[in-house]
Amino acid sequence: MTLQEIFAGCTAKPLLAEEPMAKHTSFRIGGPADLMAMPQSEQELQQLLQRAGESKVPVTLIGNGSNLLVRDKGIRGLVIKLGNMLNDVVADGCTLTFGSGVSLAAASRKAAELGLSGMEFAVGIPGSIGGAVYMNAGAYDGEMAKVVTGVRVMELDGTISELAAAALDFGYRHTALQGSGKIVTAVTVRLTAGDKQAIADKMADFSNRRITKQPLELPSAGSMFKRPPGYFAGTLIDQTGLKGYTVGGAQVDTFGVGERLITSKSNPVFGGVYKLAAIEDDEGNIIPKIKVSENTAKITNPHFKRLYRLYDRESGKAIADELTLRDEVIDPTKPHVIFDPNATWKTKELTDFTVRELQVPIFQNGELVYELPELNDIKAYCRQQIHTLWDEVKRFENPHTYYVDLSQKLWDVKRGLLEAAKC
Repeated sequence: MTLQEIFAGCTAKPLLAEEPMAKHTSFRIGGPADLMAMPQSEQELQQLLQRAGESKVPVTLIGNGSNLLVRDKGIRGLVIKLGNMLNDVVADGCTLTFGSGVSLAAASRKAAELGLSGMEFAVGIPGSIGGAVYMNAGAYDGEMAKVVTGVRVMELDGTISELAAAALDFGYRHTALQGSGKIVTAVTVRLTAGDKQAIADKMADFSNRRITKQPLELPSAGSMFKRPPGYFAGTLIDQTGLKGYTVGGAQVDTFGVGERLITSKSNPVFGGVYKLAAIEDDEGNIIPKIKVSENTAKITNPHFKRLYRLYDRESGKAIADELTLRDEVIDPTKPHVIFDPNATWKTKELTDFTVRELQVPIFQNGELVYELPELNDIKAYCRQQIHTLWDEVKRFENPHTYYVDLSQKLWDVKRGLLEAAKC
């Protein structure tokens, strides 16, 4: 049975097959969703979730796609887009309740229209108010934690409940909603009565700052990097020489913004943005790794491991990275088969290749044997290596599946754990 047939009886229309995610992300990046639905009500959302659960179809929820990176191969299963769908607004004095699909800018303007102050900071922030609560979005002098009094949420089985603000554990770009599986369907905020002209002037000031400091004509996700405690992300990026850096059609902006933007230019691929985003992690450390999404169903590759990079002998270009158990050695004098762990029937036999172990020991026999290179040495090494890498679309598709192949032995260990978890 096809996905269209599974969800044919649902009232949410239209159902869009092979819908390009690039149409639904602010980066303008992303391959096709197998099927996309845009529910107009909680009832339609419940119906979709229940049908997906019955048929074991994977579900991905998005708002306005303003803080979202989607790989070039797209998203498997059903994508449910809530942005601009659950868009009702109810006013009760200084309390406003918004459907989670209402854009944050529209919520800010609605509050201003009613002479209510507290949402001015949100006028230029892209995305939906549901997504804004999910990550505790903020700018200038405000954040969602300061105005939200509660949310209405739906579980993946369709169960609906109400959560007070205290249960959301608001933090810097964090809430307890992240990784919980709960879907925000409505947001209630408590504002204060204010002077309409003063509110309008403040919003105009914030909008002007954003226009003059951010390249709004380019696809982006707004400010990209978190501020590490005691530092500003923009300052750190300037100090490391990454201002204006461009890879694979993506660029760290050259504007004077406190938290640097990643903008996508000239029809970029996911790999370009992924590579640049990997410059700085949540703690401000510059490392070649980024946690793109919260996936509670994922199991980390187990055991002590080695990581090898395989190169085509003739061209010198990288073919694949392969994760193996610690006692495994890849012999380039013998044919070697690699496969995609998510589609094990996709195999490739390598015969004329070279191999290099990527990981190096830090401690051996209790002694430190590794010295961290200088930043300039690291940058020089990266510039040298980038010419050996394969097509960006494949290189950064997903570091836990296509990008890092697994050896048969490691795959058997992982599969055993996954099967055991089903019991």
